[in-house]
Amino acid sequence: PSPRPPPLAPLPPLAPGSVNAASEAGLRSLIEGAAADVSIYLPPSAHFEMGSRIHCGSNIRVTVASSGEGATLDGKGETGLFSLSGRCSLTLRGLTLVNGKADWSGGVVEAWTAGDIEIIDSTVTGCSANQVGGVVYAYKSGAVSLINSTARDCMAGHVGGVVYAQSSGAVSLIGSTVTRCSAVRNPGYIAADGGATYTRDNDLIVTDSTISGCNATRGGAVYMVSGTASLARSNISNCIATEAGSTSMSDGTLISGCSALSGGGLYSAGGSTALSDGTLISGCTAEKEGSSIFILAGEVSYALPAPAGRWLPNARCEVYRKACSYSEAAKQAACLEHREDCALAESDSSEPSSDEKEAACRRQTDKDKQAACDVNEPWYCQAATFVQPCNWEVDSSLLGKSLYQLPLLPVDEDFPFACAAGLNSSADTKDQSSSVCGGPCSTGFYSVEAAGSCVECAAGTYTANRGMGQCIPCPHPLASGAASATCSICKEDFYLKDSRADPDDVFENPTEHCKSCPPNANCSAGTALENLGVNVGYWRASNATSELHRCHSETCSGYAGQPSRRRRLTDGDD
Repeated sequence: PSPRPPPLAPLPPLAPGSVNAASEAGLRSLIEGAAADVSIYLPPSAHFEMGSRIHCGSNIRVTVASSGEGATLDGKGETGLFSLSGRCSLTLRGLTLVNGKADWSGGVVEAWTAGDIEIIDSTVTGCSANQVGGVVYAYKSGAVSLINSTARDCMAGHVGGVVYAQSSGAVSLIGSTVTRCSAVRNPGYIAADGGATYTRDNDLIVTDSTISGCNATRGGAVYMVSGTASLARSNISNCIATEAGSTSMSDGTLISGCSALSGGGLYSAGGSTALSDGTLISGCTAEKEGSSIFILAGEVSYALPAPAGRWLPNARCEVYRKACSYSEAAKQAACLEHREDCALAESDSSEPSSDEKEAACRRQTDKDKQAACDVNEPWYCQAATFVQPCNWEVDSSLLGKSLYQLPLLPVDEDFPFACAAGLNSSADTKDQSSSVCGGPCSTGFYSVEAAGSCVECAAGTYTANRGMGQCIPCPHPLASGAASATCSICKEDFYLKDSRADPDDVFENPTEHCKSCPPNANCSAGTALENLGVNVGYWRASNATSELHRCHSETCSGYAGQPSRRRRLTDGDD
C-alpha cells in the first residue's frame, strides 16, 4: 500500500466570520447547509476531489478561499465543481481549480438565475464543458469576473471556451491571462464561437489582460452577439467577432498572431466597433479575406492617435453646418467668429446650451482658440447639414477627434498602416495623417518599417540621402562617426595622408587617401598623418612623414622649428 500523505500544515488564524473546511464533505456541508452568507477557508496545499457539483440555491454570498500555495479543487475530469441558482453569489479566491468537466455547461461554475461569480487570484486548468462555458456558464445571472487569475487549456464544445454569459451582468477579465483555450465545434453545430468568451445581451470588459493561443471558428478570443465590449491595455492573440453590438478597443490594446476564415483580427457583422488610443492589429491572417479586418456590416472607426510608426487617413470629427447667412451685420460677424466653436458643439440648434458650449470649448486642441472661446456671448450657429463626417449624434465624445471611418472593405495589412522604412514618425497625430508620416529621415539617420522615429547611423556606417531604411557600411578602408552622411575618415589601422583632402574625393578614392598604419605607430579611427601616434622608443623627423626611427639615445626629439615629440627610452630599450 502507498504511504499515507503527511498531515496538513496548521491553519493560520481565521478571518472574522470564516469557518474551516478540512475535507470535500465539510466544504459541501457548509455551502449546501448555509442559510446566510458564509466565508470558508481551505488549508494551503489541501487537495479536494469532487464527487459531484456543490450546489447553492439561496440568495446568499459564499466565499471559498485559501492562502499560500492555495488549496486545489479537482473535478477529476468527471464533474463540474459548483452549481448556482436562486441569486446565490460565489467568490473563489487563492485556489487551484482543475479538471472540472460538465456534460452541458460550466466546467467550474454553472449559474442559472444566480448572483455574481468571482474567480480571484486563482488558477484554472484543464476544465471543460461539452457544450457551453468551459469554466463559467452564466444565464440571467450577475456579473462574472476573473481578476488576477489564469485560465489555461480550457474548452467548450460549442461556445465560450472560458466564459459563456447570456442576459447577465458584465463579464470582466482584469489583470488575467487566458491561454490555449478554445471553442471546438461538435457535431450538429454550425460553428464554435468565442475561444475565450462568448457574450450575449451583456457587456464585456477586458483590462490589463492577455488572451493567447485560443481558437474558435468565429471569434478565436472573443465573440460578442450583443452588448458593449471594452478592451484596454490588453494583448489578444486571436480573433474578435461582433454581431449587433458595440466594441471599444483602446489604451494600447494589441491583437496579434490571429487567424480566421475571414477577419483574422476583427470580424464585424453589425453594431459599432471603436478602436482608439494606440490599438494595433498585427500579424493576423485569414483564409479568405480581411487578414486584419473584415466588415460584413456595422460601423468600425479608429480615433487617433495610433501607435508611433503608424498612420491612417483621417478627418476631424465635427458638425458640418450651413453657411452663415444673417442679414444683421452683428449676428453675421458673431456667426463667422464662432463657426469653429459651433463645429464642436453637439447641438443641432442655433444656440447651444451653456454646457454644450463649455464642452465645445474643451474640445479645442489649440490653446489660444480654447482661451478665446467665450460661452457667455451668443454664437449664432447654423443648422447642421444633411451629410456629416462622423456619427457625433450618437457619440458626442468623437467630436474634435481625428477619426478614420473604415469602408465596408476587407483590410489585409496590419492596422493602422505601417509607416514605410525611411520615414520619421511619432505618437503625435500630426505625424499620423498620411502615408508620408513625419517626413523622410535626415541624412545620417534611418528607420525601419513602422519605426517610432528615425535612428542615427552607428559609427562606421552612413546614409547619404534622406529617407533611408538602413545605413550603409563604409567602404574599406574608410570609417565615420555616428549620424554621418558620408565616410571621410580612415578606419582603425589606417591614416589619412592629407587632412585637407576633399571629403568627396576621399569617399570616391579611399585607397588613394587612406594608407596602412606604419609599424610602431598607433592609428585609431580618424587618424591623419599629422597626428599619427608614435610608440614609445620611436621618433619621426616631422608630422609630415610616416617614416619612424628607433631611438638610440635617452631621448628623441623632432626636427628644429617643429613641436618636439620627445620619447624617453624605457628600461631594456637599445
